[in-house]
Amino acid sequence: MRSMPRHRGMSLAELLMAMSITVLVGAGIVAMMESIGRVLDEGRTQRAETIASATAASRLSSVVAPSACAVELSPRLVTLWSGDIRRDGAIQASELVWIRFETDSGTLMVEKVRFPDEYGSLERSDADQTFEIDQDFAAVHAQYEQQGHLESKVLLDGIEDIELAMAELDIVSPTEQGRVAWRIGWNGSIDVNGGTVIACGIHAHFNPEEAQ
Repeated sequence: MRSMPRHRGMSLAELLMAMSITVLVGAGIVAMMESIGRVLDEGRTQRAETIASATAASRLSSVVAPSACAVELSPRLVTLWSGDIRRDGAIQASELVWIRFETDSGTLMVEKVRFPDEYGSLERSDADQTFEIDQDFAAVHAQYEQQGHLESKVLLDGIEDIELAMAELDIVSPTEQGRVAWRIGWNGSIDVNGGTVIACGIHAHFNPEEAQ
């Protein structure tokens, strides 16, 4: 009687080698999937920051560009002279625009003086003070805020950190500058090369002293 051929099973060494190959292939697939996930996440983050940067440039420019000049610059509070509305060569409170950064909420606010609707012309004239170019405009902001005469609107949100991306001389002499530039950090603190720089030109720039 003819015997059936025997099929030899895998030896222990062959089984271990097969398992090792399976583990290596599996680890490679996991690593590849993690890498793809990171690339996709980075791409989404980059697109989100690009959109946020474009929005920031547009909104900031809409406030800065029409201004006559910047009269005070600091990372948390930029003061702009919107223009000589009264045509008297002086800076009135109602002609000021502040761009203020709220650190707790990560929002950039645009604020203007707004008097109550029930104010008559005499009350408005008395409340609308006149200031010199060397005035402490941060103190003016605090004064009108305490009086409840500031109208605030959110300009940008989702900001982690912000600073003026300008030379020290620019910050010291704001009225001589034809632009205001911020460095905005959307994710984490701003480092030397991090953040998005938004530079806004003041197209109607002129020094208040020259307007008198």
